[in-house]
Amino acid sequence: MDRKTWMYGIKRASNEYLHNLKEFLKVAENHRVNKGECDIWCPCKKCQNCQKLSDLNAIEEHLLIEGFMNGYTRWSQHGELLIDHSTVDVGSNYDDMDDSQDDVRDNLDEMLDDIEGDVPDNDYEKFQQLIEDSEKPLYDGCTKFTKLSAVLKLFNLKANNGWSDKSFTEILEAINEMLPEGNE
Repeated sequence: MDRKTWMYGIKRASNEYLHNLKEFLKVAENHRVNKGECDIWCPCKKCQNCQKLSDLNAIEEHLLIEGFMNGYTRWSQHGELLIDHSTVDVGSNYDDMDDSQDDVRDNLDEMLDDIEGDVPDNDYEKFQQLIEDSEKPLYDGCTKFTKLSAVLKLFNLKANNGWSDKSFTEILEAINEMLPEGNE
């Protein structure tokens, strides 16, 4: 069963979900140990990989109650570095995301998938950072924009409206002050 199906398309009380959740928790725990960290990012809808927890059982409880945050089929905060083409989204039963945001995320994922093979080895770390930024919420609780989608939106505005570099920098500084503390 592919990730999108078990993570978002079946009931969280089902045997399939529970089995795959245990596998995810093993991956997350192995990543924590390999990195020598004490905590694991919680990818539930509430925490959205913005809160670390030390108790694996608490993460399991969050994922049973809240479910996984939307679109987290590539576990970049839990050790996956390469794009896994078997996790590409091909349809959805998301009830809590509007279609326009799905389109933006799908297009961004497709774009990153398309360029993966063209990334030189010496730039792969930068590319991996783009992957992570495409999944990281703009700020804690933000469901509309990721770090990367927000930057792309602002760059499109800059290009379409002929903003100077100076004005763009000033706008970014102002937006940073307006957003909640800890924004990306």
